[in-house]
Amino acid sequence: MASQIVENFKARYEKLGDRTNEENIKFRVIADGLVNDLGYDFDSFDYEHPMYHNTGRADIAVQVNKNDYLYIETKRGTHKISEIDIIQLAEYMNQKSIEWGLLTNGREFLLLNNKIETLTGDINKGTTLVDKIVFHIDIFSNRETKFFEYLSKEAIFDSRVTHYFKDVAQFRAFKYPRGTGSWGTYKSTLYGFFTYYANKEKKYRDLEEIRVDEFESFLKDEKRFKENTGKSVNSQETFNNKYSHIRSMFSELKKRKKIRSHHFEEERRKLIENLPYSNTGKDENHLTYENVEIAINYLSSLEKPTRGLIIFMMSVYAGLERSQIMNLTWNMFDKQRRWLKIDGREIPLPNKITTLLNELEKENRENKIKGNFLFYTFYKQKYNRITESSINAVFDRLSKIDENDQKWTYFSPQYVRNNLVVRLYLNGYSIEEIVYITGMDLVNISGILSYDVICSQVDLARKDKVKSHPFSKLLN
Repeated sequence: MASQIVENFKARYEKLGDRTNEENIKFRVIADGLVNDLGYDFDSFDYEHPMYHNTGRADIAVQVNKNDYLYIETKRGTHKISEIDIIQLAEYMNQKSIEWGLLTNGREFLLLNNKIETLTGDINKGTTLVDKIVFHIDIFSNRETKFFEYLSKEAIFDSRVTHYFKDVAQFRAFKYPRGTGSWGTYKSTLYGFFTYYANKEKKYRDLEEIRVDEFESFLKDEKRFKENTGKSVNSQETFNNKYSHIRSMFSELKKRKKIRSHHFEEERRKLIENLPYSNTGKDENHLTYENVEIAINYLSSLEKPTRGLIIFMMSVYAGLERSQIMNLTWNMFDKQRRWLKIDGREIPLPNKITTLLNELEKENRENKIKGNFLFYTFYKQKYNRITESSINAVFDRLSKIDENDQKWTYFSPQYVRNNLVVRLYLNGYSIEEIVYITGMDLVNISGILSYDVICSQVDLARKDKVKSHPFSKLLN
């Protein structure tokens, strides 16, 4: 369903050609799509509502029942939606007591919920208002397009299943404001479960009612799907990690008094015994010095290798996630490109990464790229910020190293990130230092470091313990 809705919106946008001014976007893309694809009643549209009209902006107030409105602010198609736009809309929604708002230029769709409490609790703190975003969907880059159906009248106001994702966004606002830290790891589990749960229940239920066995049913369903599609099945350790993710969300919302109680009180534990799993090669740690060296040599042999090498090395050295790689900017580095400042941490960089960063900066200037991001892709005659699919493509290329060796298909930012934790620990880094380097929290790290790995490093008779980054020699 979601894919067809997205295709319909794409068709409306593309039909405009170069006539993507605000009025055309407003009427021919958004209003038409809201009625024909998302179930809103055209008779309920008000373009100059006496209470909700915001002078100077192209807006629509859609009344869905006596007290509820969806406020929509539209921009021209060529307008690049910025954080300022988001902050302005969030502030306006708060002033008018509007719960749901949609900000769009016809290509990007940002669904905001005004009831999401920001970290500071101060609505005027602009740096936190982006945490009110429930979905940020780019229909032309496939960014979260599978969630487009949750913008419908039925999903937001009738069955209210979109409220599950509002709850997820509330957890993110409290625990990982602006999507920082280990949010990417949690996102996959939480979005996966609540998509499953929304499809199963067909309506919104209070979080207090969700049971542990329903989460276990989700894991079973996920396991069956992977088996049927020939994908490797998650290990018991992965299931336990996912349990930790869902428990962390419920515990945080309870602590913040968003819910009174929940059924995930038990600490990390083994999930039910009848949840069968199989260990696969992907559970092995193939992030070895030899394999990293082979991967670097292979990427170096490709045409225009600079970008791919930096992405891979940043992942191998600091465990950066896709979202962090996408959002790297030049002002996060010192002038000599020897330090990376990210999420309040300062990470020294090895020589090869520094050299490659200087090369990339030069290449960006030669290509007349004026943006502040590190990585761009050339699409439709212009440079756009790199997408997650482009980052994935860097790791996908590694499968060409040896098509008969399945281990190369396992490499991804998440696989590297998890296995880097083990390599750092085995090379003498403390848990605190691993947290600092990777930005991962203790819950995730505790799920990665097995009992055997920890015991292997304990020697009560040793007074000194030398640590070294597992790939420092290779990257310096």
